[in-house]
Amino acid sequence: MQKILALIISLFQRLTTVLKGGDRWFLVIDEVIVAQEDLVNLEKQFEQRRDQAALQDYFNRRYEFQSSFSSDCLTISEVWTTLNPISLLKFLRYALSDVV
Repeated sequence: MQKILALIISLFQRLTTVLKGGDRWFLVIDEVIVAQEDLVNLEKQFEQRRDQAALQDYFNRRYEFQSSFSSDCLTISEVWTTLNPISLLKFLRYALSDVV
């Protein structure tokens, strides 16, 4: 009777050790599978970056189109339109009227 009781107690102790994740459990990592998972993760990251870059490019082009913003150099006529003496006087008149 004592042997059966000792056996049951021993089984319960082993079961609790197994359920707790005792020292007898080892994780075996297959390098091939890890490399494949890394490759898949890298491909996903590359696709996400490519999609984000394409989306950013789309937004940039859309913004440039909507705001009529040009990334080209200014022409002489654009510079003259902005910096001619009459435009400067108008700007200063409005700027000074807001201050007073």
